[in-house]
Amino acid sequence: MRIQRVLVSLSIGLLLLVALIGIYNLVDSRSPADQQAVNAANQLYQAGHYSAAISIYEELILQGVDDAVVFYNLGNAYYQSGELGRAVLNLQRATLLEPRDQDIQANLELARAESGALDFPTAAGPLQSLANLTRAWLNLNETSLLALGAWFAFAFMVLIVRLTKPGTLRKLAQYLAIFILLLVIASTVSLGTRIYSDHNLPSGVVVAPIVTVSSSPQGKDLTKWQLPSGTEVNLMVTQGGWAQMSLPGKSVEGWIPVESVEPLRTPAPVSTVNF
Repeated sequence: MRIQRVLVSLSIGLLLLVALIGIYNLVDSRSPADQQAVNAANQLYQAGHYSAAISIYEELILQGVDDAVVFYNLGNAYYQSGELGRAVLNLQRATLLEPRDQDIQANLELARAESGALDFPTAAGPLQSLANLTRAWLNLNETSLLALGAWFAFAFMVLIVRLTKPGTLRKLAQYLAIFILLLVIASTVSLGTRIYSDHNLPSGVVVAPIVTVSSSPQGKDLTKWQLPSGTEVNLMVTQGGWAQMSLPGKSVEGWIPVESVEPLRTPAPVSTVNF
């Protein structure tokens, strides 16, 4: 009977491990960048041909490349070209993929400062605060892996508790299982909150030099306040050529032309071009 319990427990653990490896390969399957194209764009950038470099980087993104280095280089190229809003946009995209990279963070702050982008304090609830906490040091894939790894560790500790005799070791395993369960809850809630906020309240960056906010679409009833290039906003709905936006915390809402703002989420791949 005991041998049967051990075999069942090991089978469950093996299945969890296989699932963990499979999901890791799934969440980390981003389109790789064409290194030849990246090298060509980098050479153009080093030579000061920023517009040509931008064209190649943008084409890579249209192909579905989701690479922090490409976004970082593109942001720097836009910065050198004086398009500070698009510099902030692409450096922010790079940050979402590599949130712990100090070079990306430094260049992003520099682009924000020079663009005059408005910075608004957020009034987030507890769940959103938890999502923001993990966003500062883990990208979405890493958060997914943390949640999956915590689930696997919890299942493993449950097996240890089942297989050990009553005593100090079992009690220690029980305490450790409780701690890991808390990590499971925190990481899962953080992951769910991030996915929900990314899909239901997507972020965008003002790329126009300056945009006047209207209280209604079609440019009617213009307000007296404006958003400079590089300002980050929440995108809500679109109507015609207008996008309804809100500032972080939903403190202020209004309408701006669609072409004046770009979403942080990149478009779906539409073509394949060889360089």
